Amino acid sequence: MTLTETRPCAIPSGAAMGDLPFSPGDTVKLTDRFAKALSNKQQKRCKIDWASRRGVVHHCSAYSVSVLWLGRRAQGTLPVGAVEKA
Repeated sequence: MTLTETRPCAIPSGAAMGDLPFSPGDTVKLTDRFAKALSNKQQKRCKIDWASRRGVVHHCSAYSVSVLWLGRRAQGTLPVGAVEKA
């Protein structure tokens, strides 16, 4: 990537910097594409159905989301494009 190229952003171009895609407390799920990738990667290790798993947003920035998955104690940090509102 050169200095003149711009990085893709999950926030729409017309949005103000204060507008974040998620708020703390929102219920989210993984996008189908990301859930399929996780299922294929971890198929041998565990049998989690990532497509049906739901979580609550704990913290959100412009590029990442911290999600507390229901039934777990640890948070997972994911890119904003990997989750969608449930």
